[in-house]
Amino acid sequence: MTEPASRGEADPNMRGAARGVSADPLIRVKNLARRFGSAEPLANATFDIYEGEFVAIVGPSGSGKTTLLNLLGLLDTPTEGTYLLRGKPVGHLSERERNALRSREIGFVFQSSNMVQTEPAYLGASLGLRIQNVPPAERYARVSEVFDSLGLSRIRNTPARSLSGGERQRVALARAIVTRPRIVLADEPTGNLDNENTRKVIHDLKELSDQGTTVVVITHDEQVAAAADRCLPLVDGTIAEPSTSATPGRASSAQQPASENQRKSAPLLDNLADAANSLTSRPVRSILLLMVFLLGAGGLIAGTGLTHTASNQIAERLTEAALDELRFTDPSLKSGTIPTPEEVEGIRHAVGRLNGFVQLGVSASIAPADARIGRLPDTDSHGGLYSGAIRLADSGYLSLMEVRTVPANASQLMDLPGSVPAAIMGRSAAERLGVARAAPGALIWVGGLPVPVVGIASHAGRDALVDQQVYLNAAAARHLGNLHPQYVVRTTDGFPAALGEAIPKALAPGAPASISVGSVADLRNLRLGVGAELGLMIAGVSTVLLVLAALTAATAMYLSVQSRIPEIALRRALGMKKRTVASIFILEGTLIGLAGGLAGGVAGTLAVIAISAANAWEPVLSLSLPLLSIGSGGATGALAALYPALIAARADPASALRS
Repeated sequence: MTEPASRGEADPNMRGAARGVSADPLIRVKNLARRFGSAEPLANATFDIYEGEFVAIVGPSGSGKTTLLNLLGLLDTPTEGTYLLRGKPVGHLSERERNALRSREIGFVFQSSNMVQTEPAYLGASLGLRIQNVPPAERYARVSEVFDSLGLSRIRNTPARSLSGGERQRVALARAIVTRPRIVLADEPTGNLDNENTRKVIHDLKELSDQGTTVVVITHDEQVAAAADRCLPLVDGTIAEPSTSATPGRASSAQQPASENQRKSAPLLDNLADAANSLTSRPVRSILLLMVFLLGAGGLIAGTGLTHTASNQIAERLTEAALDELRFTDPSLKSGTIPTPEEVEGIRHAVGRLNGFVQLGVSASIAPADARIGRLPDTDSHGGLYSGAIRLADSGYLSLMEVRTVPANASQLMDLPGSVPAAIMGRSAAERLGVARAAPGALIWVGGLPVPVVGIASHAGRDALVDQQVYLNAAAARHLGNLHPQYVVRTTDGFPAALGEAIPKALAPGAPASISVGSVADLRNLRLGVGAELGLMIAGVSTVLLVLAALTAATAMYLSVQSRIPEIALRRALGMKKRTVASIFILEGTLIGLAGGLAGGVAGTLAVIAISAANAWEPVLSLSLPLLSIGSGGATGALAALYPALIAARADPASALRS
């Protein structure tokens, strides 16, 4: 191994000294030290490196070589000592100034190439130029020029995952020099290579030095050390070399980066491309995240659309009923008492003389807990209680609600004389209770009482719940509690208000106020309140779905950040700003959120259409729903990526490169 020459004498190994003389060192280090708590990997380094030199810093593993490289590359700051770059101290530069200086002046080659596996070689090599905002056309031309000089043209479009280790390392060298830096810092560039590829990388580094670029290599490889102009041994964190005021070196012939006013590329487009490439390079993770946002946004759209659709159906039915329907109670009935057929006929006779009257029936809503409907006598013990809609109804109510049955005369069987119980069931209700059809022996048990099923409702008519409804006649419901029967009157169109005023006078002329009359029109305000509350409930559920989507996405992206620390460290080493690193991750989250929101909007819309078709509803879909879906997906994705993006931006490249 070549010993370092004294700076006061001519070094016979100093190749090309006659090419130029540089009076001042490009790099001057004096008493440089770096401590991490009680550990001190670099204790004291003092040396000079001149422009155009090829210098090898050699030493065993753990001697502080990588720590020194991080300090020279402005990835870390020293605990003690001074570091002059081109005669200027760099110890107190701001982070922004250090980023800019690294981007312009320094190229890095690491032991691991740190390439994105799905990117073609030329795109990976252009990363430094992208960070400098060099226009795409110029990037391609400069990368092509470097690839030609290194003999890499044939693999220009080959994905990194298809390259050999040697090819990857030479592409990494191309990435380091394509920005035309004054200094190339290489950390064990041949550590993972075989002899043939080691020779190629050494040849490339020597040629680079011959062209005037300063090359500093951290190595314990004797082949690399022998090829260098001189070696600086690093032992126990210490390099001690006397410094002189002038040592011959080569003047740099490396071209400098384009000036700022020549850089016209759009950083946002580059960041979008990076984000999109990251998503496509990890398809399984991206698909899972897409499904998470699809469920969140789809639930929001489906819930919102169905709320509007159902509310619209209720509004239409109430509006329709308000034109020809009203309800009233008879105070002569005791609470829980069902009027007898004779009482019903008397009311029908009194009201039937009024102008506009069409039909009258009796109805009451029954709570499932009060009816305890099942297929077995001891339903409570065996479970299987029916929990759907249950209603007291006579033939008059079924007729005015236009409920059609199989058999057709089933509604008349609801008025059988005496105490003969009967029930009519909607199709869905019958299926849930295992009743195939109305036939002799088809029974359900209502509060312990056997009740024959005399008909199956086959047409919805004016009752939106007919398919899920169980209708009981007075004999089947008389023993149940908490009944509040009402008389329901069907009128000719436009007569509910007039009949509402006339009925109390006709039934109780001495005390008309004792008859409580309500038209369906009065329920429209209730519908608005119920619709608003339903909307709030759906919004709450949708918000929970979106929050879960955000948490899932944030976890996945956080894990992605941890797995991509080497890539992040490389970007930071090449001069990428923290906010740019963060923006790439935020754009990733936004893109996958937008895609999931779009897919969720389509899925939610299709769900609304399908459910509406199954229930014969008119779907209510606003043009704002797709925008809501896409917007909520994008916003949720951006929020989910915020914390991982901050973690990525704060990642210490020096720590990542040390590990």
